[in-house]
Amino acid sequence: MRILKILLLALIPAVALAGGSAPYGVFGGAGTFAQLPGNAPLVFTAAPTGTSATLAKTWTGTTGAVTVVFSDWQSRSVTLTNAATTATWSTALTGTPTANATIDGFTTPPGNPTFAFTSDLGLVWSNGTAWYATDNSTGPGVNISSGCATVSATKGSAVAGQFATSGTTCTPVIQLPPAPNGWACFAQDITHAVVFTQTAATTFSCTVTGTTTASDVVQFSAQPY
Repeated sequence: MRILKILLLALIPAVALAGGSAPYGVFGGAGTFAQLPGNAPLVFTAAPTGTSATLAKTWTGTTGAVTVVFSDWQSRSVTLTNAATTATWSTALTGTPTANATIDGFTTPPGNPTFAFTSDLGLVWSNGTAWYATDNSTGPGVNISSGCATVSATKGSAVAGQFATSGTTCTPVIQLPPAPNGWACFAQDITHAVVFTQTAATTFSCTVTGTTTASDVVQFSAQPY
């Protein structure tokens, strides 16, 4: 009987995945299956900047906040209003996204705590209000929005990766998935063995500072808290 129970539990995620559309949920601390819907496009009339933008068409969904991933992989909790074209968020954009964005996690999150898996953030969790990154999140590719001259040869994900820089003083702003409070980041120049110092953090990014030589390779990792 014990073996039968183990086999049945192992089959449940596979059955759930077969009946849904990506991205899919996984079992969480609340003991329920959290299935996230597919991503939905969000288009602005112009490339968004600052803390607000205008939608290309009226929002027909319910009024509230949704997680929006912009084209340069910055993420924000964006407030949309039914029958309106307004879109607002609290932390100003630092990159240069295009007018095309993506809504991730299109429904109200389940109770606290529930874990789920999304195609662009990896493993996330809900506190009953929003979806946040976890220690096992991956996020999109490496995104250094500013502060490190010319960035090239990027490898890895948003929360752990490496890049080459052409600068001699490197203060990269690392764009990250949403965290409940902020990000603790570590970075080092592996070409000349220089450890960076973290100088800033938001719920969507962290900033580290170090001295480099042109063409040096920098590795980083980020921990949400």
